[in-house]
Amino acid sequence: MAHGAPDFYGTSPQGLVHRVADLAELAARLKSPDTFDRRGNVLFMDSFDNGGSGWTFLASGGVAAGYALADPVHNGGVSIGISTDAVAGAISSWYKYIPIPLLSRMGIEIAFGLPFDARDVIITLTIFTGAKQYIYATRWRQSAGTLAVFDNTFAYQTVATPGALYTDGTTWYIVKMVFNPLTGYYQRIIFNAVTYDVSAIPAYFTASATSAVTQVTFQASSNIAAARLFPFDDFIYTINE
Repeated sequence: MAHGAPDFYGTSPQGLVHRVADLAELAARLKSPDTFDRRGNVLFMDSFDNGGSGWTFLASGGVAAGYALADPVHNGGVSIGISTDAVAGAISSWYKYIPIPLLSRMGIEIAFGLPFDARDVIITLTIFTGAKQYIYATRWRQSAGTLAVFDNTFAYQTVATPGALYTDGTTWYIVKMVFNPLTGYYQRIIFNAVTYDVSAIPAYFTASATSAVTQVTFQASSNIAAARLFPFDDFIYTINE
């Protein structure tokens, strides 16, 4: 960094102040949750310090529930959880609608923890154009140790098999999915600091009369017939990736 630069556009050089040319670095130092991958412009982010305010929980049924958590947290004082139904593979969700932004390369990112006997964690961004519905989704399948994206055949295509992750309910993992709605293709998946090129994989789409809007969703399911608690934190939605 340059030394002796004016601080906050002042007129006199400050001898002990270093200029921070990268504002993303400054934001990280000020405890922004957007530290994992700083590409793109942040359209929306939520560290869930107000719990699930502004989000809607969709239970798969039975004992499934969604609520705020004081522990564990990735950043701030509160995270949000999905307690699954006591049915293997039953998927429950938190979701939110956001007005459709400038169409450009987009990304969504979330931090999550894995309990014992976890099956799936899925993040999805659905784009409704008024005529079509595009689904961009990434799935981490803990029971198989595989990372996959939802492709144009209406199925998940495996892109990596790093193996099952450590599960103790307090260790945090981060996944970021980047895609291009202008072409209908994925771009890259960043999972625990490893980048996977998925630019040759097209996303699924179908006809839909839903008005133009985007829907962001994160989901979880247990691998056994018992409820398991998945913590989530630091959701980030970017454009201009």
